Amino acid sequence: MKVLCDLPRAKHAHMVLFTFAFAALNVIFLHYAHGTSEHEPIIPMDIKNTSQNITLSLTPDLTTTPLPMTTSPTMNPIDGPSSWPTRNPTADPSSLPSINPTGGPNPSPTINQTADPSFLSTINPTDEPSPSPTRNSTVNPTSSPTKSPAAHLCSRSNTGPEPSELEFYTNVHNSLFPVKQAGEWLYKPGIQAIHPSPDHLICLDQESQGNCHDEDAWKITNDKAKLTRHNSITRNAISNSPGILSANDPWVWQSHLPQYQVLSNEDTVLYKKQLGEVLQNRKIYLVGDSLTRQWSQVMRCELVHVLGMSLTDANKKVKFVEMRTGFRRDRIRGLKNTKERDIVVFNLGHHVGWKLSSNWTDPYRGILNDALTFPFGKIPDSNIFYRTTSVRHFRVGAGDWDTNSSKSGSVEPEMDGKWSFYGGNRPEQPTQNLIAFEVFLDARKNNCTRKIQILDTSPIMLARGDATFDGTHFCLPGPMQYWSQMLYHRLLQN
Repeated sequence: MKVLCDLPRAKHAHMVLFTFAFAALNVIFLHYAHGTSEHEPIIPMDIKNTSQNITLSLTPDLTTTPLPMTTSPTMNPIDGPSSWPTRNPTADPSSLPSINPTGGPNPSPTINQTADPSFLSTINPTDEPSPSPTRNSTVNPTSSPTKSPAAHLCSRSNTGPEPSELEFYTNVHNSLFPVKQAGEWLYKPGIQAIHPSPDHLICLDQESQGNCHDEDAWKITNDKAKLTRHNSITRNAISNSPGILSANDPWVWQSHLPQYQVLSNEDTVLYKKQLGEVLQNRKIYLVGDSLTRQWSQVMRCELVHVLGMSLTDANKKVKFVEMRTGFRRDRIRGLKNTKERDIVVFNLGHHVGWKLSSNWTDPYRGILNDALTFPFGKIPDSNIFYRTTSVRHFRVGAGDWDTNSSKSGSVEPEMDGKWSFYGGNRPEQPTQNLIAFEVFLDARKNNCTRKIQILDTSPIMLARGDATFDGTHFCLPGPMQYWSQMLYHRLLQN
């Protein structure tokens, strides 16, 4: 009878135990289904039996190690997840990985090792280097975006020099063999760099300092320069290579560096086409001393006898503006009608070194600083070039232009040539050009007043003592032709 009376109570106890077990199983099920861990705590759940007013609060012990998540997806370290994971719909959104809706990098990104390197420049909108980025160590540097040789020079923040320009040119000029650092002269007698016709030679001979191919030129003129050269040759004071003396120079300049590359003229048809494109609707103003005057004659003669331009048009196309000792304001009239597409190339060197005084470096720096504010008319900075100063090919310690004896030149190009070989009694290179780089390329010094481009012809001419006319000027025709082709290459690239 007692057992029968206790049946309802036992049945009720069984119901309570069943309810408790069901609740516990529900908690465990949610734990696995939602993929919880120690970082995503289970939300406490209250199970109530309203008929008996019994409350059971089940809260997991967060200090215990969570059970292994045997149901989580297997991750492939290369290809990503092998199956899609189920996210916890109740999780705190802040715990989820941040997703950039624009597809751009999240903070502190790891750069895609296979991405196009040009993408790197888009990370920092200020164009300043991003802090400690992880770059691809296998990227070919030649595939990275490069600045145009005419792209400049001053950093946008004006806080210091731009290493890619200032340090580049400084390193070339300070190297043990500057010629080799810049490129090389190749002996190509079958592919001559200059093909002067008889009329072309006559045109070049109009320049008083340059005719080295006619040993009797001094006899039919009262030109002092030709007479001086004749006397030097008689005294064996000047040496030239056979190709220079025959107006048939077989040496061709070649470089893999864009700053020293030249527009090839080996394909005459292509060269004429490219030259026409470069010179279309523009004038070229060459500003400087007698070497610049020589160059202007070389350029005009080529336009007439290679490109087929009339002499009148060539004289309009190429303008020589004489400035030997500084930027004279009375010469501005020669630049007053310039246009935005025009080009100016200037040089100040031979007359503003030792000719100033024995302490010439500071005055020289001041003269070059004037270029930063000199009015070049409407010509933009991208079209303003400084041509570096060529070494004077007088042998060091063997005399100079104003001494009774001297030695200058060589019988072939010297690829191992050094600045210390030349300069006569008063060497000025590479000091002059290093000062020029400092003035024009160092943003700390010039405050980016003007972004002058560099046309660095000096290292390639260092090797060509064999083409000297008198120790200072150069024989025509000769390697000065490459000054034009270097400029044309730069303009074509721009």
